[in-house]
Amino acid sequence: MIRRWEDVRARAWLTQEQKTALRNLEQEHTLLVDEGGEFVLVPWDQIEGVAGANAPARAFIFERRGNVWVAYWHASGEGSLNVPLGAKQLTLMRDLGKPLAVRGNSKEVTLPLGERRYLEFYKLTRQAVIAAFQNAKTIPS
Repeated sequence: MIRRWEDVRARAWLTQEQKTALRNLEQEHTLLVDEGGEFVLVPWDQIEGVAGANAPARAFIFERRGNVWVAYWHASGEGSLNVPLGAKQLTLMRDLGKPLAVRGNSKEVTLPLGERRYLEFYKLTRQAVIAAFQNAKTIPS
């Protein structure tokens, strides 16, 4: 991630509007690499209480291309995350544009929990996705 930000700085990629947005300490941002290998700066918000207050999962929610997305990871190890959403309601990715197989059914998915991964959701509201992550269950490895 640090290398991405160094590349942004070296290329003078940020616009003045983006620089101003980054100065707002009330809003966090992330720097994505899109399907074409280009940088994309998006604001995101942490989902509090993922899988309960003491769970090791971290998740941030953002919007992109008209859909709700989540970036998530394990804070200190690996495991799985059972999320009460149907498998057809989302696409799992390690890199944007490169779907990974998802284990699940119409009511629940089991997601790998370790390094950062991304989920794109279809026809779900931000509130529904937040609630699903808060009601998720972690499974240690």
